[in-house]
Amino acid sequence: MDDHHSNLNSGDWDLVRTFLALIEAGSLSAAARQLGVSQPTVGRQLDALEARLGVLFARTSQGLLATATALDLVEPAQRMASSWATMTRLATGRAESIAGTVRLTASRSVSTYILPPILAELRLQWPEIELELVASDIVQDLLRRDADIAVRNVRPTQDDVIARKVGEMAIGLFAGPDYATRRPLPTTLDELLTHELIGFDRSDELIRGFANQGVVVDRGAFSVRCDDHVVLVELIAAGLGLGFVSLASARARGLVSVPLPLPPLHLPVWVATHQEVHTSRRIRVIADALVATLATRIAS
Repeated sequence: MDDHHSNLNSGDWDLVRTFLALIEAGSLSAAARQLGVSQPTVGRQLDALEARLGVLFARTSQGLLATATALDLVEPAQRMASSWATMTRLATGRAESIAGTVRLTASRSVSTYILPPILAELRLQWPEIELELVASDIVQDLLRRDADIAVRNVRPTQDDVIARKVGEMAIGLFAGPDYATRRPLPTTLDELLTHELIGFDRSDELIRGFANQGVVVDRGAFSVRCDDHVVLVELIAAGLGLGFVSLASARARGLVSVPLPLPPLHLPVWVATHQEVHTSRRIRVIADALVATLATRIAS
């Protein structure tokens, strides 16, 4: 390994994070958004990296193109990132003080319609614990400490993650109050297809669901389409049509249940923590409280 490569270990952690973000994002602006810093900051860190390690990226009209030197450095940089994440998890896991910050992640719909009253109760019970909520439909990485606790609709498959199933989130068909006043709600599938329907844009989940009931529909059956579940709830509330959402979301927005005989629809809900940070008292009490309270909030 040449001198440039051997100097990687002398760089500080911020530069290593910047390097990996640039490799993944392919541009200064995208890396800045990923890191939560300004583009000039990323530019200065790239200059510092290249002053130490040599030319790492070719500047092109399409963005940054990694050089052979940069590609050689990806694996050792990833090892450094993994080691740093392990150190952070161990340090957090051994902290016994209840005071401090707990970082949660959940989908946008769960973060919007289910978690706020729960988090309000937790803050009253443990005011010394600060809460950070990452509302995102992108699955955050517990192993790299993107979050301390994750609320998910799929069981995490990562090693060393403690996942507890809270229960099943009930899903139903709902209308906005104005729509329910304007039109009689359907009681059969045939009647349903004469109504304005709100569905997903890119996902074919609802199309497959109708097929399972022996009803063939295509994207055209849904007059309004959106993949963002929070926006979908708001579209229903605004009276644009009927749509499938969680009962918890519907209750929060005062939606009207459609009296259609359908088989029960459910999504599992899991609360997950990394086993090392789970030994932290404050993370453990928040995770335990979420497990205890979510079950009643998501059920029918």
